[in-house]
Amino acid sequence: MQDKNLLQLNNIEPASYIWRKLFVKNHVHTGGVIIEVAPGYEPKIGKALALLGFKGTIFLIEPDQKAAFYIKEAYQRILPQATVRVVVKSLQDVEVGVDVPNGVDVLAASHPFDDMVLSFAVGQDHDSFFSQEKEDGAHLSSSVRKLYDAIGDRDYKFGIRTTIATWQRFIRSVRPNYFIASQYPSHTLMIKGLTKRQNSGFIVLRLLKNFYRRFLIQQPREPLFGFKGSPQWWIVAKRPSINSLRGFTGGLKWNQVWVGLDL
Repeated sequence: MQDKNLLQLNNIEPASYIWRKLFVKNHVHTGGVIIEVAPGYEPKIGKALALLGFKGTIFLIEPDQKAAFYIKEAYQRILPQATVRVVVKSLQDVEVGVDVPNGVDVLAASHPFDDMVLSFAVGQDHDSFFSQEKEDGAHLSSSVRKLYDAIGDRDYKFGIRTTIATWQRFIRSVRPNYFIASQYPSHTLMIKGLTKRQNSGFIVLRLLKNFYRRFLIQQPREPLFGFKGSPQWWIVAKRPSINSLRGFTGGLKWNQVWVGLDL
């Protein structure tokens, strides 16, 4: 382990080691440029890059200002040789060529899709919502529970469609060499009983994998990392921006999308 600052962190969870393996397998340049979307309070990708001795530039797109301040400090601590830049905007508001460059090495995101669906489903500005939810811990406060209760199936479906379209547009514009993202089952969401939110993230992942199916890199199962090591919870696509926005669901009909996903 090259970075002694990494020793100051809590133990590294399996997801970070999976990220590290993916970066190594796909020959990600340790002096390159990476964009990470919606890290929140979790430096999973940052820890993977620290294990690699990353010395390049990483742009963190994080709309929650409190989370953005926290994650920037964390990344600067564990990646002292890297340049860390934060864009405090939602993905749909990021200007490629202004806020972030195009033609980057990797566009990465750890478990982002359900958060984005929720933001669109709520239909209003909730920049600090996820910080509030984090402070609630394993139990939802009455105000947060009330917000969830007000979200209907139609809202979730709108959030799913909008999330997919946002990623497609951004990928086409930013032109990453690799697009890598995860969306595995969350124990926290299960404890809170947020089944529809959980499933909405799975739907987004499924549709993006179908849409970019010609660009996917097959991955082996990683049994040492538990359920997170299953390739079904990951998308790894090489040069996905070649695809166009035609065929929004990649040939799947919408009535096929919701089957068995409790939406």
